[in-house]
Amino acid sequence: MEHCQSNPCAHGTCFNHDSRFICVCQAGWTGPTCQEEVNECESVPCGHGGTCVHQTHGYSCLCPTGFTGQQCENNQDDCLSVPCLNNGHCLDGVASYLCQCELPYTGLHCETFLAPCAQDPCRNGSSCIESADYLSFSCVCQVGWRGRLCEEDIDECVSDPCHNRGHCQNSHGGYLCICQPGYSGQLCEVDKDDCLPNPCQNGGSCEDGVDSFTCSCPAGFAGNRCQDDVDECGSDPCWNGGTCDDCVDGYTCSCPLGYDGIHCENDIPDCTPSSCLNGGTCIDQVANFSCQCPAGFKGHYCQQEINECDSQPCLNGGTCQDGYGTYKCSCAQGYTGNSCQTLINWCAKPVCKNDGQCEQVKTTFRCVCKMGWSGLYCDVPKVSCEVAAARRGVDATWLCQHGGQCVDAGNSHYCQCRAGFEGSYCETETDECHPDPCQNGATCRDLVAKYSCQVPTRHQP
Repeated sequence: MEHCQSNPCAHGTCFNHDSRFICVCQAGWTGPTCQEEVNECESVPCGHGGTCVHQTHGYSCLCPTGFTGQQCENNQDDCLSVPCLNNGHCLDGVASYLCQCELPYTGLHCETFLAPCAQDPCRNGSSCIESADYLSFSCVCQVGWRGRLCEEDIDECVSDPCHNRGHCQNSHGGYLCICQPGYSGQLCEVDKDDCLPNPCQNGGSCEDGVDSFTCSCPAGFAGNRCQDDVDECGSDPCWNGGTCDDCVDGYTCSCPLGYDGIHCENDIPDCTPSSCLNGGTCIDQVANFSCQCPAGFKGHYCQQEINECDSQPCLNGGTCQDGYGTYKCSCAQGYTGNSCQTLINWCAKPVCKNDGQCEQVKTTFRCVCKMGWSGLYCDVPKVSCEVAAARRGVDATWLCQHGGQCVDAGNSHYCQCRAGFEGSYCETETDECHPDPCQNGATCRDLVAKYSCQVPTRHQP
């Protein structure tokens, strides 16, 4: 019999089985005919405290934090988001995690840096050292300080550390030794070498003392540091106006012109054989000489001949002739004397013959002759040449001497003399050297109708 023809199974498949049918229900349905909906939440399928939510033909699980899966069977890995910082190691828990931090980091996520020395707790320049767990620190103090934070100053002067009566002065973190003069060093333990650096100047040798020194100076220097150059010129060693130039351990003399020698003591001879010319005598002076010139010369070297005629010594129209150291005046007619200063008195001696009368006429004279006489000197009789010759007992051609020629003139006569002769009868040779025609000191030599000038020998230099 077909029990399943009526489809008795509401939500399942009907199977005939002997005298009955069996319904094989679809998922989510139960009951003999599969008309009852199954409640899967009754079996508490959600694990780990998940909440089951019934649904048609099934259920769903609302999982608590930290679990996933259809039945909340999976524990969620909370370390997937890498919550641990600074190389911290993440340990997953149930809906939680734990960070195992590497020092010096700490905190839920290893976000906190452990640095107990960060605030620089150690004072006075000391060093801060952090502990191994970075939870504490210790201070390494500078010399002169102590205490947990190196805040306490140590009084080093208690131990009297300064030597050689040095005074100890405590300071923050240390002390200072104020040394007695002559000592140095941190503890005044060093006898200070006052010769370093060498205070002696100019090569002086230094001898050290206590806070003192002594300089042994080389020759030429003096002073406590040999700083003074001894002035060897202080004694005024240079003579004759010489200038003293001070040197080291000595001096030199700069001599004025005309002197030499170490002290300018020598007057340099300035005269040489050729210093003065024309026989002048050299007179030595300082850096100079003078010449004492012989008559007729002048000039520094007696090189210039003196023209004695420059002073116009010849008077009354006389002509001056210069000589060596002298002069000679050739006087105009009627004057005589060295300078032609004397007017000749022609009538002072008998010049007129035959009782003729002499008369001075300015610079000359004239003879006033007696009857029967004529001529310059009244020595010519007023007769012809023949009569005059007869009176003299000579031939008329010889009446006039030296080749002169007698000429009758009226009741008298006169002689025409040859050159070089003069006088009433040409009896006197003419003196061509009067007045002296020779110049520059030459000597006139009278000849017949002429003359010659003899030049004197000059002095040679």
